[in-house]
Amino acid sequence: MTTSYPHMTCADALLHAFDTQTSLPHHEIILVQEKLRALEVKSDYDVKAWSREKITLLRRLNIIQSPVGKLPQEILSTIFALLCQHPNPTAYLLPDPSGQCLIDNLRWFDWNPFPVELGKVSSRWREVAWSTPKLWISAGFMHKDTGKRRNPLLVRLYLENSRELPLHLALSYGRRSLLGDSVPFYKSEIFDVSVDSIILDNLSRVKTLVLRYPSTTSRGSTPWQSWED
Repeated sequence: MTTSYPHMTCADALLHAFDTQTSLPHHEIILVQEKLRALEVKSDYDVKAWSREKITLLRRLNIIQSPVGKLPQEILSTIFALLCQHPNPTAYLLPDPSGQCLIDNLRWFDWNPFPVELGKVSSRWREVAWSTPKLWISAGFMHKDTGKRRNPLLVRLYLENSRELPLHLALSYGRRSLLGDSVPFYKSEIFDVSVDSIILDNLSRVKTLVLRYPSTTSRGSTPWQSWED
């Protein structure tokens, strides 16, 4: 569902939003300003560490005082949704004439970091991104051979932030994660023991599932299977 503005182009709507008297995140501005004042009167400090902290605070202040801060949450949420939207969300299901999947689309689908990156800009952007479920409905995750926990945490984040919306997921498995070696992969696991329960709890929401795993015959190819509800 798209928001429409009668007799108003998208650019006009944005300009109108900039002129709208909406409140800036004053609490955050005040907090950063207080930290800057405290930094100025600090007597015992390391010069390099002091400079780095001041630069970080000033950059933060510039971000939260920018004109974008005047945008209503609904407009900002719509912009984020357009940024994170794939032009052809079902393209990853279509094989090319050679029988291989469309690599460019799979690469996009395998890793859609935009919502997470948006949340790093400011606390307000994070609040908007984390409260916009449609940003989190398509993503893919690699089961790390190194045993790092980053991807399981991201799986949980996407499943929780997408709320009740249908999901499109791709799960990729490394060679060692399937064959054992130093990082055992138990048959009872779906992706990782830390997030398997939440995957099962949300299974009814999974509209599309793509599984990718190393070939047992050719090291260079990656078999894949997909299911669509």
